[in-house]
Amino acid sequence: MSKQRRVRKDRVFLLIIAAIVLVCLIGVAIFFLMDEPEKPADPVKPDVPSDVTKKTVSTELLDYEVYEDREGELGFDFVLAKIRFKAEESADFDLKDLETSQKVNLSDTEKYTKKLTEKKYSLEDKNVSRKINTINKEADAWVFVPVTKKESSIVLYNKQDGYGMSIDLTKNIRELSSLKKESDGNVVDDLGRYDIRISDSFVSTMMMKNGEDYAFPSDSTVYTFKLKINEAEEGIRILDAEFVQTSTGNTYKALDSSYESRKLDNIIGRNLAEVDDSMALFFEVYEEGGSHDYTGTLRLSFSGSEGWKEFSTELR
Repeated sequence: MSKQRRVRKDRVFLLIIAAIVLVCLIGVAIFFLMDEPEKPADPVKPDVPSDVTKKTVSTELLDYEVYEDREGELGFDFVLAKIRFKAEESADFDLKDLETSQKVNLSDTEKYTKKLTEKKYSLEDKNVSRKINTINKEADAWVFVPVTKKESSIVLYNKQDGYGMSIDLTKNIRELSSLKKESDGNVVDDLGRYDIRISDSFVSTMMMKNGEDYAFPSDSTVYTFKLKINEAEEGIRILDAEFVQTSTGNTYKALDSSYESRKLDNIIGRNLAEVDDSMALFFEVYEEGGSHDYTGTLRLSFSGSEGWKEFSTELR
């Protein structure tokens, strides 16, 4: 009888062990199932607002002029193209969205326009746009289009709508010489309102600001361009000026009317009809080596006129 009782206790003990192991396994399974992270609803396609639409500006070629580099002094031909920009509503347009079939992007033409300046050609009178402002449904603008290869035609692509504007390079040819700047030293208005001559260029060492002595930083030099007013109508003023130095390509803004030298007054903002002696334009130029190079282009902005009046400077 005692032998049968021992066998039953062993079986009970094994059953208890098996039950404990089973309960542990079930607990572990439940823990991992409950701890599993939730999957995103759509991991591939991000949510995009349904009301976002792209404003597309379309373009149309209205007119153009072809300028050939027959003497080889520029290394490229170019086109001035009049383009109409259209949009269904107010929109912005960047010139980087215009590219030629020769892979020239119209936002990257500085090296070409710099070469024109060096060779004393100017686009100022052509009202060429360097950027396109916000378009309110429709706007016309002239743009500069370099032509780097000798071909009979090129295509100007609008990358916003994929439209290509074909330009026949054998037509509408203009003389490059018509873009030459004023003769050196003379600024004469087409309407006869003023006649000005640059008579001297030098460095000013004794400057004043607001009537008191003023010292510029040691790494800068004040270039002075002395102007003689031969004739001017009442109320004509030089509102602003720039000096583009040929050797560096740098552009320097004229110092405002608060600056003058011990010997010369600043001509900025003065009524030219009342100027009875030589005055000057002053430019703070950063240079190295102590050599002075006045060769470049002066750009003058006059009251009552749009854009710049340009002429070259050759004095050293």
